Amino acid sequence: MNNETYVAINESLFELSEHGLTDAERGQALAELDSYVKKTREKFLGYQANQELHYSSEFSKYLDVQLNNVGDPFMAGNFRLNSKFVERAVLDYFAKLWNAPGRDSTTPGEAYWGYVLSMGSTEGNLYALRNARDYLAAKVLWVDSNANSSLEQGEFVGGNENSLTPVLFYSEDTHYSIDKAKDILALSTFSKLGESLYPGQCPIKTSDGKWPTKVPSLPTGSVDIAKLSVLVDFFASRGFPIVVNFNYGTSFKGALDDVSGAIDLLLPILERHGLKERTLEITLENGKVIKSLRNGYWFHIDGALGAAYGPFLEKAREQGIDIGEGHLPSFDFRNPVHSIVTSGHKEMGAPWPTGIYSSK
Repeated sequence: MNNETYVAINESLFELSEHGLTDAERGQALAELDSYVKKTREKFLGYQANQELHYSSEFSKYLDVQLNNVGDPFMAGNFRLNSKFVERAVLDYFAKLWNAPGRDSTTPGEAYWGYVLSMGSTEGNLYALRNARDYLAAKVLWVDSNANSSLEQGEFVGGNENSLTPVLFYSEDTHYSIDKAKDILALSTFSKLGESLYPGQCPIKTSDGKWPTKVPSLPTGSVDIAKLSVLVDFFASRGFPIVVNFNYGTSFKGALDDVSGAIDLLLPILERHGLKERTLEITLENGKVIKSLRNGYWFHIDGALGAAYGPFLEKAREQGIDIGEGHLPSFDFRNPVHSIVTSGHKEMGAPWPTGIYSSK
């Protein structure tokens, strides 16, 4: 790992002893920090981070108070010194931007829910995959009537031994946070299951005949939707519920996955194998059986880089503004996707990592 900095720093100024720092020492340390930030800011290129920020005049006052939006943004909670009303306004804005029905939608499963992330889209990806895992593995959901425990698990009547084992698909250009999230959540990937259960049966051509670690990408960095559909078909035909992570703005190439094109290929496959929609039966501790109608798949959009500005490119093109000839695929809730995340500390320019998680 490269620990070198662009500007030499006297790190000894920041060492904390049991006696702490004197006012003079603290002043020296802060001056060193200020010098480093100013000099490095002038030379820092290559990351999608907006460094032209001007927040101090309006927002510095909030550094002297501890606001905490702990818990569900749509519930008041007990920590009343919060800004949840601001959070809800931001969430409503992105829901509209991403063509999600409002919170007042009466159509089952259509009203969006979300929250402002504390650590960027990495957190949002983890939360999305956790929801995907539990949704497909027949865990009790909050919306299930009379459900009293998120840990209880049901079954898919008429399914097989694979029916509650979600399989994750993501491309070679996917952000490494998805790798970490699937390990934390113990989510099986198509590669892992393929090598352990179906060695030598990979349905796409590979150089060594083994299952690829990730779904192949095109040279542009977007996922190869033809190969994705073949891989999904292999596992869907064996009863596995499907989780697909799509990228809208990859980290190093800025590639946009053809989400709508992929879904057009995948939905007939899922429907053919009974995964477009299925009814799960869950027996609660009190013996009551509830039925939960769910999809047998979960489509997630990692839009850390592109989901915040993509809609504006689409609007610009609709207004006849020349934005180039590249394909601008639809990625939002006009498609049957379940969750979307974006980061606030990239082009939008939040002064620290944050983002938006939205699902329906």
